Amino acid sequence: MFITSWADAEPEPNNKDYKLIIKVIDKMTGEVVSSVKIKIFDKISKEFFEVTTDENGEFVKTLKDYSVNQTVNLDLTYIKDGYNTKYTGYIKRIFEMNEVDLALNVILTPGESPQAIINK
Repeated sequence: MFITSWADAEPEPNNKDYKLIIKVIDKMTGEVVSSVKIKIFDKISKEFFEVTTDENGEFVKTLKDYSVNQTVNLDLTYIKDGYNTKYTGYIKRIFEMNEVDLALNVILTPGESPQAIINK
């Protein structure tokens, strides 16, 4: 069975839940960036989510019911006033059931946000 879901569900036998961990860091200072809006599109399940980083610059989400040889394929957009908007992709194939969680460190560059440019 090939299920990719962000919803709560019981894992299929031989499937596992993984945590997607995103940490956003300021390129100039090395400090974490809180309240970053992250738009996530799961290209496999076609699900779309908007989330926000916490005070530690992190967002953690459980990816439910992934199996060996399944691919995690995400498009991500990071938006925060005072920073350049960043677009990234994330693709990872799961090769073993005992793989660690999926972690992304994202560096944002200070600059003008799209809204600031539009308002000029």
